[in-house]
Amino acid sequence: MVHHFHPCTAQQCDQYTYRYKGEKGSLDYALASASLKGRVLDAQTWAINADEPLVLGYKDNLPGTTALPWRSSDHNPVIIDIQL
Repeated sequence: MVHHFHPCTAQQCDQYTYRYKGEKGSLDYALASASLKGRVLDAQTWAINADEPLVLGYKDNLPGTTALPWRSSDHNPVIIDIQL
């Protein structure tokens, strides 16, 4: 659903969930059935994890970083807005 609302081109894709050795891509997806698709208002990624500096690594608890959402994983979460 993310790329349905935010299509990528060969030159640019701002909605990605993972970065590895400088390459970006999508490993996490949101799928919708035909009956649910009409109720999906938006889908996007939240860029809080994949691009964070390694010094803020999610495996370490640096002072002042535990209350922040960054680096809670090594993937960016997918956020879906659904009209119920």
